[in-house]
This record gives sequence, C-alpha cells and structure tokens, in this order.
Amino acid sequence: MTGFLDGLPAPLVLLVLGVLLIAESGLAVGVFLPAATTVLGIGVLTRFDVVSEIAAICTAAACSALGSQLGYLHGTLRTGPVWRSVVRRAGHRRMEVLLAQLNRRAGWTLAACQCFGVLRTVAPRLAAKAGVSRARHAASTVPAAIVWACGLVLLGRTAGEAYQQIEMAVGLAGLPLVCVAGVCVLATWWIRAKTKRKKATDVAVESC
Repeated sequence: MTGFLDGLPAPLVLLVLGVLLIAESGLAVGVFLPAATTVLGIGVLTRFDVVSEIAAICTAAACSALGSQLGYLHGTLRTGPVWRSVVRRAGHRRMEVLLAQLNRRAGWTLAACQCFGVLRTVAPRLAAKAGVSRARHAASTVPAAIVWACGLVLLGRTAGEAYQQIEMAVGLAGLPLVCVAGVCVLATWWIRAKTKRKKATDVAVESC
C-alpha cells in the first residue's frame, strides 16, 4: 500500500483534486461529484507524505472557493439545467420567497452551504439569482471554503481505521455535523474518564 502511494506524483494528485473541486461548485455536473470524500482521501495521503498537508489544504481551499465563484458567474450569465431543475421542483412562487430570504441572510447561509454536497453546487447560482453581490458572495464562501478544506484534510489525515465510517458520515451529513458529533463524543469520553478518576480517588481515600 505505502509503496503504491509513494509512487503517486504529488502535482498530479493536487491537479486532480483542484479540477474536481472547481467542477463540483462551478459546473452542473458537480451534483454528481464526490468532492468531500475526495478531500478526505487526500487527507489520508498526507499521512504517507504523498502530498504535503499545507499543499493539500491550500489546493482544496483555493479550488473550492474558485469553483464557487465560477458557479456564481454562471448564475448571472444564463439559466442552466441545474437552475431549471431547482425551479421546477420548488415552484416559481416558492423560489421567489427562497431568493428573497437568501438575499436577506446571505452571509451565514452561503457559508453553511459551502460545507454540504449538492448545496455547494446550487447555492452560488441561487445567490446570483437572488441579487447577492459578488463581493458579499465571496466574503461568505471563501472563509467557509478554507475551514471546510482544513477540516476535511485534517479529518482524513487522522481518521485511521475509522476512515470509511467518517467518509460515509461526511457524505450524508456534511462536515459541520460530523465535527459537532466528534466534539460530543470527545466531551462524553472526557466526562466519563473524569468520573472514573474521581471514583477511584474516593475509593482510595475511603480505604485509607
């Protein structure tokens, strides 16, 4: 395994990652691309020094942010298949209400959408249709792309044997929910460990 990984050229790995992330947010085909799980996989490769951790994070963040800007640009220029599909499913009246709400709450909404599959493809186009300015869209999505990239690369690097479970969870729930669940698990473990230590201390005191 490590021999095969050592033979992978880092520039090629980063190029594939970058193209996939740009396409995922910027093109209609992005709804079918497994961007999050791919970034997780790149994080695993950093454990074997196939790709440096900094290069992986920078590539993932930059290309994810760039793809989102490309998706926004497509939303301002033309009505593509993704947009027509969304309008058809939601209905014109509901879509008008959705766009009005998005324009009012663009900041946190676009940042959150950056962390979830499919929404990463649709949200930039919705922002353009809602009249969200390019600067406002970028100010919301670029920081979120950096956090998203850092989180997934580091999660993939430290996943170890739990990689497949984490991969499935990220695909279904998105990075934020996985991180919240991870914090809850760590908090539970810490409380239990502290309780056990306290009980052990009490027992020792009583025995004395």
